[in-house]
Amino acid sequence: MQDHIRLRKIFIEEDSAGDAITRNVLDFVREHNMDTEIHYIPDHAEFIRKYQDKYSYYDKDILLLHRYKGKFLSSCPGSEGVVCCMYHVLNIGIGCPFDCAYCFLQSYAKHPFMTAHTNVQDLLTELDRFLESKPGFHYRIGTGEYIDSIALDPILGYNRILIDFFTMKSNATLELKTKSAEVDHLLRENPANVVISWTLNPQKIVDEHEAGASSLEERLEAARATSMVGFQLGFHFDPIFYYEGWEKDYEDIIQTIARMVDMEKIRWISLGVFRYSVGFREVLKIHKPQSTLTSGEMLLSEDYKYRFLSGIRVGVYKKMAGYLDKYLPGVYHYMCMETQNVWQRVYQTSRMTPVKVNSGFEKRRLGI
Repeated sequence: MQDHIRLRKIFIEEDSAGDAITRNVLDFVREHNMDTEIHYIPDHAEFIRKYQDKYSYYDKDILLLHRYKGKFLSSCPGSEGVVCCMYHVLNIGIGCPFDCAYCFLQSYAKHPFMTAHTNVQDLLTELDRFLESKPGFHYRIGTGEYIDSIALDPILGYNRILIDFFTMKSNATLELKTKSAEVDHLLRENPANVVISWTLNPQKIVDEHEAGASSLEERLEAARATSMVGFQLGFHFDPIFYYEGWEKDYEDIIQTIARMVDMEKIRWISLGVFRYSVGFREVLKIHKPQSTLTSGEMLLSEDYKYRFLSGIRVGVYKKMAGYLDKYLPGVYHYMCMETQNVWQRVYQTSRMTPVKVNSGFEKRRLGI
């Protein structure tokens, strides 16, 4: 059992008590003799309203299990004025046991509890209808937007269900995005149509800003292990941190990837320079007053995010693209949440569109 899995309390909405995800959690707690308080509540929304001020987002040891009443699947929430890549997000919960200083959930989350949505059959029904209605397009669908896809999975058991589902679908790829190396429970899964991807940063950044997450070495070892049993891989250099000597640190990571994993297993690599939303700085000052994340010279963009000047970003992306082309030639790489102007300057391309970005993913998938 990984050290980050320490649940002090679990609150279970009564309607979800018999759901498969809830049973997985309770079985895990019993099997590992965890000293965890189990509480049943009649209504999760009322519970949140009543108790959210009593707990903190930074507790990281309270799990709320409830049925989700909204749509599980949505288009990636791209910002105004940036080029999107036609990605779709599967909402299986909100929150993470890791404590990354730069995480947007600090200002996005509306309550302090890690949550998991237990009505997985409703999720599969919605997803099945969506994919069956659009058989001619290949979708990339990920669970790692609002929750780490793997960090809590040994407890939740979501991925076994999702992998089985996506194995049967020819027009969709599932992405499990993580900073965890806890993949042993997945090594015997059928990996068809599944990409496991890791967010990567130099170890100095992991130490300073990614509290509780697996080390860089552990993530790369996990990537190698999963690729050896057939999983495809993704890597996300997002956020990239701009500091004196950053070039060598990131180049070293890319060289290490090239040594450790089969390049043919890598489906995509994303790039994104550190940015943050309005309100994030104020939250950071309260909870991490010693952090220097927002001390750089950054300007408010049209998407209401603070970013480095475009010239700096273009320089970073060109360096990174050069390293990737040198050490991992042929692997598809792209920029996440970047402007049209930056796309054209980095990739020397005409106007970039979501369809053009997606065509790169398709060529890599089909081996064209």
